[in-house]
Amino acid sequence: MRVMHTPAARRTSLRLPVSLVLLGALLLGALLAGPTSARAATSIPLIHINACDRAKKCAGGNATGHLTAILRSGKPELLTLNEVCSATVNRVARNTGYKKVFAQAGRAMCPGGRGKYGNAILAAPHRDLVKTVETKYSMQQGGTEKRVLLCADSSGAAVCTTHLDHLGKAVAQAGELKTLLAAQLARNPSLFFGADLNIGPPAAQRYALPAGMRRMGDGRVMHIFYSAAFGQLGGVLLRSTLTWTDHAGLALRAPAA
Repeated sequence: MRVMHTPAARRTSLRLPVSLVLLGALLLGALLAGPTSARAATSIPLIHINACDRAKKCAGGNATGHLTAILRSGKPELLTLNEVCSATVNRVARNTGYKKVFAQAGRAMCPGGRGKYGNAILAAPHRDLVKTVETKYSMQQGGTEKRVLLCADSSGAAVCTTHLDHLGKAVAQAGELKTLLAAQLARNPSLFFGADLNIGPPAAQRYALPAGMRRMGDGRVMHIFYSAAFGQLGGVLLRSTLTWTDHAGLALRAPAA
């Protein structure tokens, strides 16, 4: 496993009392309050999307415009992405000012010179973002695409994403993921996670969800986990994404500051 350690200056917030760290993460969306009553009541700590970025059946094989629109309209603090091309991530970051980290799925590439294929995390312009983990699971399918876990630190919170195998190895990978997420939660109690796990809610709850985290999802394969210490947060299905990708996106909602 490749683990990147953040500089000491970035770790100082983790030495604060846990209650203060959790409160800070819960209020991640303080700047999101908008003119509508709905935005005044809630913020969006995390959106998760499977971008289906290289498939012609999805947005003609390029999700750049759709992802840019989601960030400009929803203004989430964090965005986790699966099935995305590095060129798309780079353009979306330039379009919006969001910071980004990327992990290639083995040696998988996107067509048309659109770079590497994999997973990404983006953070709002006012946040920092530092990659901390990029690791492959020990159980893998054949071929160039390999399943990886990507994690980053962002202004006192931790955020991870992954995309598990759809060819029968997802449960084994989920067990490994559970251990890796538990280690992240022990390191930083302000943890968010978004993923297409290719397993449904019962299997995700049993095999992937570590103690100390709660789950919301689409009832199928898309999931968000978040630290249980935040309390019960709300979740919304972004059904509009079904017009350009083959999975509904997920948005986590928290009380606004």
